[in-house]
Amino acid sequence: MWEYYDIWQYNFSTFIKFFYMRFNFTSFLYLLIFGFSSLYTDAQIINNIAKPSLTKHSLAEKIYVQLDNTIYQTGETIWFKTIVSRSYDNSPSDISEILHIELIDFNETIIEKKLLKLKEGIASGSFELQKSYKSGKYIIRAYTNWNRNFEEDFMFSQSIDVLNLKEKEGSRNPIINVIVNADEEKTLTADINPRVINPKYKGKLKLYIDTGNSIDSVELSKNKENIYKLSYTLPENTTQAELRFNTQKSNKIFGSGTPDEHTKRIVIDKDYLDIQFFPEGGKLVNNLLSTVAFKTIDYQGLGYKISGNIKDEKDNVVTTFNSNKLGLGTFKLLPKLGDKYYAEVKLNGVIYKYSLPIANNIGNVLSVVNLKDDIRILLASTKKSNGIIRIQTESKGVKYHNLSFKSNDTITTAISSKSLPDGIIKMTVLNDKEQILCERLVFNTKPNNRIALNIVSDNEVYNQREKTILKIKLGSLQAPDSTSLSVLVIDKEKVDISKAYKPNLISHLLLSSELKGFIENPTYYFDSTNKNRMLDLDALMLSQGWRNYKYQNTIANTNYRFNAEKRLVVSGTIGEYFNPKKRPKTPLDLNMIVYGKSEDVYKQEIDSSGRYYFEVGDIFKPRAELFMQVVNKKGEPIDFNINLDKKWHPKVSFKREHIVDLPSQIISTFTERVETENKIQRDYEVASNTIALDEVKLRDYKLTPAREKSIELHGEPTYVVEGKELIEVAPDWNFGVYSVLKSKYPDKIRIRTVHAIPPWYYAKLYNSDITLVLIDNIPVYYEDYDEIQNLPAEEVSSIDIIEKAKDVYRYASDIFGTGNINFGTNSVSYLNIYTKSGKGLFGITKTEGVRTDEIAGFSKSVEFYAPNYETLSNQDWVIPDNRSVIHWSPNITLNSKGEYILEYYNDDHIGEVLVIVEAITKDGKIGYVEKTYTVKEAER
Repeated sequence: MWEYYDIWQYNFSTFIKFFYMRFNFTSFLYLLIFGFSSLYTDAQIINNIAKPSLTKHSLAEKIYVQLDNTIYQTGETIWFKTIVSRSYDNSPSDISEILHIELIDFNETIIEKKLLKLKEGIASGSFELQKSYKSGKYIIRAYTNWNRNFEEDFMFSQSIDVLNLKEKEGSRNPIINVIVNADEEKTLTADINPRVINPKYKGKLKLYIDTGNSIDSVELSKNKENIYKLSYTLPENTTQAELRFNTQKSNKIFGSGTPDEHTKRIVIDKDYLDIQFFPEGGKLVNNLLSTVAFKTIDYQGLGYKISGNIKDEKDNVVTTFNSNKLGLGTFKLLPKLGDKYYAEVKLNGVIYKYSLPIANNIGNVLSVVNLKDDIRILLASTKKSNGIIRIQTESKGVKYHNLSFKSNDTITTAISSKSLPDGIIKMTVLNDKEQILCERLVFNTKPNNRIALNIVSDNEVYNQREKTILKIKLGSLQAPDSTSLSVLVIDKEKVDISKAYKPNLISHLLLSSELKGFIENPTYYFDSTNKNRMLDLDALMLSQGWRNYKYQNTIANTNYRFNAEKRLVVSGTIGEYFNPKKRPKTPLDLNMIVYGKSEDVYKQEIDSSGRYYFEVGDIFKPRAELFMQVVNKKGEPIDFNINLDKKWHPKVSFKREHIVDLPSQIISTFTERVETENKIQRDYEVASNTIALDEVKLRDYKLTPAREKSIELHGEPTYVVEGKELIEVAPDWNFGVYSVLKSKYPDKIRIRTVHAIPPWYYAKLYNSDITLVLIDNIPVYYEDYDEIQNLPAEEVSSIDIIEKAKDVYRYASDIFGTGNINFGTNSVSYLNIYTKSGKGLFGITKTEGVRTDEIAGFSKSVEFYAPNYETLSNQDWVIPDNRSVIHWSPNITLNSKGEYILEYYNDDHIGEVLVIVEAITKDGKIGYVEKTYTVKEAER
């Protein structure tokens, strides 16, 4: 598996130092690259790693989610393929067999989550973007339980933009009249009206102000015009500010799928430009030539192309510099102790100056030149020590070299690039006291580790709805049965709109997955048309910094706290959670039935610990019901509580510095395109030979017969809490439904204590004066209200919160024992609790030692719909075909020749079509290829 590697050592300190100090960089570079063969000394070199060794992080799992796009409109489908690979060699992982994937809205609410069954590290699926979703930035997040051992470093996260074109942006803008006063202190003023979003909002408004470096909060009161006035002094050097408030306060569960947070980003200084400098090895050192990387960012945190001069304090030009289009570049500098240097840039007639770091008197500089077959290394120092100097190489937590040298002021060596893997290499220099002297990241390219792919089409130009035939072929000797390929065919313009903001398989596995922080346009560094990509990659390695390398703190210890998920599991305890004395004293049996595709029966003996653990078979449905019962050895029911372990999921937190807002130009281009397609669809729907139906009101809840009756009698629910959500958030110590509502939903329902001893609770909605309680549409007599709190949370199927109750006197006699009740001007609401028995408060018959619940199952892969236009009549053209994706095949199998023939029909789009093929082999080789063809208007 591991290739033999050769290492050369050349130590010619006196001669090289002469060149280093006296001659220009071109001469030095020539010497560094070509001079080794003629300069050789007997300096000692030792490599004490006979074979690369793994560390703890080597076994982390990288997760890649291939998305069809990153900008969508509501009503569309997000198609995806997932690849979970072993960190150290990128081969599909066999560690985990379950992947969690979630769709999260900008209110940090998980609005949809799926379990995927991994087969050799690979799965596929989709998310449906409901038409009720609001416009905004969403996140697709994927993780395995195994990766909990490595914190959040190896969790996949990709932001997407979702547009709801039916929203009237102007009518929903609660923040207006924004003004930035450019006085001595910049002041931000604005008028805020939260009732634009929530007409019932009242009270004080808590506003969060994110200026990039800090997040502040202010509490605002409304004026006589019911407007909340903001006047805020901005910190120095603020380029933009984000104002954020929530009309539903901190609640994350109620109104799922209906975001209640509003965010507005305000540009303070559009002309802002910052240049950051990153000397090779970490710092500038007196009289040692250094490569200095620089990164230029604008007010959005994106790269900005610049050029300029490096000058000393006497205003002499030392050197010049030019960046690439992403604002990255490098230059050479030979600094002098005590001298100050700065970069000078002229933009729009204005000269800007940016200071460089000050040179240190003592230090080391690690210089690297990456050649075709080897990596040349030069370590220069201002101070010679008597000990041993070591240079280590490491990649993805795997240690490859540990080279020892006799200490000199200059050390040179070369390492065969074949002895290192494809991707990021960390080089570390240490002294004999194990102190790090300097570090550096290098990108090693191994073309032999990439799959050669080829796409051939039967034509280059097609008509609308004409069949396209593609031949996809492996261009290498890789065995076809070990290769997993996906094919995406999509309107090229839609992809180009946001292509710079998403990775592909190669850029993710080799770059994005290994560096922390935001990487702008990661695919740019692997574009074969970019002749300077290796120089650009080196600038990225220096500017992104070794401190952002995810394998920075690798350790040899391979003890892992969390296990990989292989099967669906039901686990927990029986007995009282906080009282071990009320656990089983003698062995008992726990019987369980899982209602999946069939009824599967499980049985397990429970000892005095009370713990149980069932591995169940694969279930391919979103939720499957469970029935559990505790019995003694005679098979008789025993009254023990059955507790389920909580399922872990990572905390939801938007890392806003990693989420880039798409430029307004991109949003408007996409919107114009989609609105044109939508108009064609609407014109068809209201054509003379069709019937225009009234708009159907979409609900975010299941319309059961009981709820349908409730809506007829009591009105539409304002919010719905599903029973499974109630169980998921229920604390382990809960003693009934009210204790869960009090703990987890304090912003929607106020659970008041009427009597302290014994505790007696009463539920009241915030937006009403009086709340009446129904159980299964049956009114609860007021003297029985103290019994509601004892209703077990697991017996609740759902809860309706009905703020706008109708016919509030319907149950006056049932609740109060008399019809002579007058609510006056008080607003009345209903709390309708549905139980699994459906028989009201006293209809619950609890069997001893029984629990019914649900287990999450695997998501089925939805087949992509592909129309067939083999026989196309004029009538067929009446129905428009504006697919967001023309074709999607996430898992294709090659024939014995390493080929695959794909046939599909184009849609009505006119213009360029992009075909994307991504591939990975069982041993971790990866490939990516694109092909473009044209679709023209068809003659009808």
